Amino acid sequence: MPFPTHRPRRLRRTEVLRTLVRETTLSVHSMIYPLFVCPGTKVKDEISSMPGNYRWSVDLLVEECRAAAGMGIPGVILFGIPESKDEVGSGAYATDGIVQRAVRAVKEGVPDLTVICDVCLDEYTSHGHCGLVKNGEIENDSTLELLAKTALTQTEAGADIVTFHPDASAHPHRVLQEMGGMENANDAARGLIRGAALNPGTPLEVLEPLLDELEMVLLLAVNPGWGGQKFAPSTFDRIDKVKEMIGKSGREILLCVDGGITRNNIAKVARTGADIIVAGSAVFDGKSPRENARFMLSAVEAAKAELRDSNKRSTRER
Repeated sequence: MPFPTHRPRRLRRTEVLRTLVRETTLSVHSMIYPLFVCPGTKVKDEISSMPGNYRWSVDLLVEECRAAAGMGIPGVILFGIPESKDEVGSGAYATDGIVQRAVRAVKEGVPDLTVICDVCLDEYTSHGHCGLVKNGEIENDSTLELLAKTALTQTEAGADIVTFHPDASAHPHRVLQEMGGMENANDAARGLIRGAALNPGTPLEVLEPLLDELEMVLLLAVNPGWGGQKFAPSTFDRIDKVKEMIGKSGREILLCVDGGITRNNIAKVARTGADIIVAGSAVFDGKSPRENARFMLSAVEAAKAELRDSNKRSTRER
């Protein structure tokens, strides 16, 4: 066996990250809480299209993160709603942008909580596209610079994991290389965990040239942009294919599933061996989050037992 050309340690630097990548161990430590942050103070505004999800001001966001950490949830993924939008999406990469302020506050108030950020411009642009528009066309090269600036300011604010959509750039490999040179503000030696987020319609083939620069693949099981969608069944096949691609790469890469997670399907998703499951509305519905969490954790524990038994049978059969 040749000496490895890659010996990444980014997924081993903290106990939380080591727990996330531990094989066939599925529990609350596999769950990530999606949160939406907005300007103001004392704001908790339910999102009408996504019942059970709220827009939080930074002060209340920190309290919610502290409560989540108290339940054993290891991380959150933050999405920002800016005060204003413009043609160049400046709020996405501003050092005092809404997400950047939120990251700093969360890392100060709940330092051991893992914070994930999404590198995207569409929520911040007046035209709604994830890129600069000129004469009706997306300008890929100039957009690339802004995506890199967004990742940099999120990282400087203290983000532990930063994801981006490969189809938002003509040169996703260059975006990942830029991110690879950024320091983790919480621990310079740890490095930044870089993730690629794929919409349901994004071909998995886009991952092949990127795997040598990735530490995480995030598969969306719903189309981003509005609530009420159901988990796309095709996601299960995509999970299997991505796991196969990761295995062939020889690298240690996290697999995350986001969107449409419910009490009815979380066990089936857990049985696929996903490292991280993003669950929002189904747990934090504003009514009985602890009860929902206990139910879903029990389902995950049952799935873990099934996986363990299956692995034992496979070992005996060999």
